[in-house]
Amino acid sequence: MNVDETSFRVDMKNDWMHAYSSNDITLKFLHQARGEAAIEAINILPRYGDAIIHDGYSSYLSYPDCSHGLCGSH
Repeated sequence: MNVDETSFRVDMKNDWMHAYSSNDITLKFLHQARGEAAIEAINILPRYGDAIIHDGYSSYLSYPDCSHGLCGSH
């Protein structure tokens, strides 16, 4: 699964758009936080135990049940 987050302006402040995508589905979540608080609230990675591809952001590395790979852009 590919995971990423990017800032997104809402009401004149930065929120974060979190994206989770696999071969056949993409899920997007808007959250006020970028890191582990948002990942826990979204509750996909805490229940996932397979490979995730990401940008190396340290919050993703908090999930040892996942195997990790860096995306080609990073």
